[in-house]
Amino acid sequence: WTRAPFLSLVVIGALLVAALQCSSMSQYEVTCNHGLEDCKVTLGAKTADSIAWGSVDTDSSMVTGWAYFDVEVARGGSVPDENKAYAAGFAEGFLTASMISNYWPSSQSSSFNLTSSEPVPEPVAQFIHANLRWMREGVEKNPRSPYWRRVQLVLAQLEGMVEGYKAAATKDMFKLGIVEFMTFQMNGDLEAVNARLNVTAMPDVNSWSQERLILHFLKSTHCSAMVQRTKSGNIYFGHTTWDVYSSMLRCIKKYNLPYTDPFGSAYGADVVIFSSTPAFLSSVDDYYLLSSGIAVTETTNGQFNPALIAEITPESMMSWMRVVVCNAAVTSAKDWVTCFEGHNSGTYDNQWIILQNNAGGLHLWIAEQIPGYVESAEITHVLDNEGGWYSYNRPYFPKIFNMSLFNVMEAKYGSFWNWEQCPRSQVFRRIVGPMVAKTDTMTAAKTAMRYNHWATDPESLGNACLSVSSRCDLAPLSPNPNIYELRSPLGGIDSKITDLEGLKKMEFWAQEGPTHDTQPPFEWSTEYEYMPHLGQPNRVEFGWELFGENMRA
Repeated sequence: WTRAPFLSLVVIGALLVAALQCSSMSQYEVTCNHGLEDCKVTLGAKTADSIAWGSVDTDSSMVTGWAYFDVEVARGGSVPDENKAYAAGFAEGFLTASMISNYWPSSQSSSFNLTSSEPVPEPVAQFIHANLRWMREGVEKNPRSPYWRRVQLVLAQLEGMVEGYKAAATKDMFKLGIVEFMTFQMNGDLEAVNARLNVTAMPDVNSWSQERLILHFLKSTHCSAMVQRTKSGNIYFGHTTWDVYSSMLRCIKKYNLPYTDPFGSAYGADVVIFSSTPAFLSSVDDYYLLSSGIAVTETTNGQFNPALIAEITPESMMSWMRVVVCNAAVTSAKDWVTCFEGHNSGTYDNQWIILQNNAGGLHLWIAEQIPGYVESAEITHVLDNEGGWYSYNRPYFPKIFNMSLFNVMEAKYGSFWNWEQCPRSQVFRRIVGPMVAKTDTMTAAKTAMRYNHWATDPESLGNACLSVSSRCDLAPLSPNPNIYELRSPLGGIDSKITDLEGLKKMEFWAQEGPTHDTQPPFEWSTEYEYMPHLGQPNRVEFGWELFGENMRA
């Protein structure tokens, strides 16, 4: 695509005054003349000519646990949408550059077990270049496709972010380019890509011990999710992210991107608000509220079948791109699932949960993918008949369960690997779900998503890893040196929750950091000071924050 000769972008930087819990606004103007090399950022106010604007507060991450970033592009006008997308990305890359740089060591460590000074593994870099080439060729071959048009806009936004970061980066920040930024985007996809390229080992269900398989499973499969209906008809929609604690550099983002298909049709959702990470254009948690009246989340299933991994190719749409495109393209849960099934990469094999509450009615759908296959179904009847839907890293559909070799794991090691009988399933069905259904309060829903009574709850099997909000850092140390140690800085790093009214208002509550409702707050200095955690406080003990259309509601 070709940028217009001149475009102007104004962004507003908000610097949090911690003592007063308020923001002092500073304004920035970004102008681009001719090419990437001419983009500049200067102090200035929003004008009638501005095509994009927004706000940023990176200092707040040390006060609330969350940085904030939002960007909006002008509706209509003569400036091409791809230029607006580039400008939106440039603003984010420039204004969050310090957080992006701080996150790089954690990204390298969690994705490749490398230090920040080591390059992205060459096979992965080649895969990334091939994937970018395939997407760009798809854009060129499908000039009248709304789907591929949206892919083009996301790529423009990514390119803008890379160049914005470069423009802001000081000599003490890491030098990052398109390959490095693509590893950010592919954070969820990389486990499967790494296994396909033999960068990391694929788990072996025949030779690995159960302890080693569980440790791998906990590190590679993320999250707990809950959709709970109450007697009043309200629905709570919650998610707890699981990840290594070095990933606790978090950001709430809002994109208001009212693009228009050049052939006259409008997109489904102009506005998306989501929990995310510096440099990510998607959530990866994932947790999104869309202006179309749809909420999207997921938990990772993963899979153990090396024959499926062999099918992964760069000539497919990675999960991160599909979710961004589908969030914007549709107005129903069913259409979201249909959109997501296309160009399946077979990477980041999740159970996606899509709640729709708009003029098209109230519907709940799920979709599960593995390489070469996606299965989906409407499960609104489950809410009607059973009250809740819970997701906890086990495939629901029997075909996907078996193709992923969970049936082999269950036959060999028992109910730990079963969809209905595994520890978290029991916690949700016997304790957490009924608690929320009975009390029907946001307070109870928040408690549910932070739940961890591992020492007294028999469903957790005496293991702090095995609850809604995992705390593997509290897992007992094993006296047996031959057992793969479960104790590690890994677990629930945040929780988000909303209800039907919140979905309507595009508001949700979020709390960052490992749960400390009934457990001691996590501190880096007690055991894990050696782990990358730039930009994080030593003691992680944040409260709940409400986010919405005006960011911090």
